Amino acid sequence: VYGALTGVLIGSVVAFGFSLIGLKDVFSVTEKRIETKDIYTYAGPAFFVIFLVVIFYSLDVLMAKALFSEEMAGSYALASILGKIIFWGTMPIGKAMFPMTSDKKQEKKKNIFINSVGIVVLGIIILLAAFYFFPGSIIKVFSGKDVPEAASVLFFVGAGMGLISLANLILLYGLSLGKFKGIYLLVTFIFIEIFLLSFFSGSLMEFSLAFVVASALFLIGSLVFLLKNKSKHI
Repeated sequence: VYGALTGVLIGSVVAFGFSLIGLKDVFSVTEKRIETKDIYTYAGPAFFVIFLVVIFYSLDVLMAKALFSEEMAGSYALASILGKIIFWGTMPIGKAMFPMTSDKKQEKKKNIFINSVGIVVLGIIILLAAFYFFPGSIIKVFSGKDVPEAASVLFFVGAGMGLISLANLILLYGLSLGKFKGIYLLVTFIFIEIFLLSFFSGSLMEFSLAFVVASALFLIGSLVFLLKNKSKHI
């Protein structure tokens, strides 16, 4: 329990640090009155994206509990909680980017998006490197004991979370441009994830790799959504 709480705490601290980087331009902006009449246009799609992403990165733990023994499901849940640090740590970048790309001029929109992707990718690489080289130590620090099953899949679960983080950033960028066409079709990837996790559940490693594949497909779907809505903004 304490290990899980520590993981959440560290994830929050990392998220705060990344948010300061992402908000540096905001702190230097002078206050001015803006029009808010179009805010309700974003409400429905924005809520859908948040709901979709939360469901997508939560389904693996729920399905692990349904498909594996209590001990194996617990091991996977531990790896998943630590893997989510990647998502929680990079999520503020998207939140900071959204209002900036909604308001900036065309060229600045693209630059802000590229910079945001760069920061998120850097954060993902750093955390995945730690998961790859020190999985056993990380698991032991957060759980207080050796859990080899969790250590063996930590990197792959983290990789899946990294892909979801990028998908989330892309979807937020598309929304900030006011492009919503086809966004509700992305719910298809929830069913794809359910199918993959159900079919490839012979072991925790197989299950984790299926999660990576599902996350990669979700990222590809997000890119397709953005490109289908391609305009002069991109």
